[in-house]
Amino acid sequence: MLSWHLQLNQATQSAELQLRGFEEGSLTVAGQKFEISKQGFLSGKWHLLSQGQIIAQAHKPSSLTQRFLVSTSGKEYSLIPVGLGRSMELTGSETNLLIAPEHPFTRRSTIRGSGDDFLLASFSFWLTIMLWQRSQSMGVQISCSLTAPNIG
Repeated sequence: MLSWHLQLNQATQSAELQLRGFEEGSLTVAGQKFEISKQGFLSGKWHLLSQGQIIAQAHKPSSLTQRFLVSTSGKEYSLIPVGLGRSMELTGSETNLLIAPEHPFTRRSTIRGSGDDFLLASFSFWLTIMLWQRSQSMGVQISCSLTAPNIG
């Protein structure tokens, strides 16, 4: 099974995202690698780990929706679909970010809005891309460039 490798770029920060089979993967931010693990094959829970410690968690309360509840540093966020397309919005604790493809026929995306946690934005983008991957044929390797000027 091939993985998806993505690059998230902002004026002062960047991240590398990787999705692997069974909805797991990793993030590398500022040279630090974070693992993303799914908590069971049929589970709707993911952990973002740094050296085995849980940094953030995401929970998908229903398999019938694309909504995630994300928590980190004692703060709660919602990652929800916007409209009928692939766009997702992250809201909560002084954060309001829109993750959207540039147009319907591309994976090139932008993140717009306000928020100061680049790692949270990266994890949320990883979750969004995972949903996009679910809707695509398995075994496709992509490259994606993302511009996120207002995070951090």
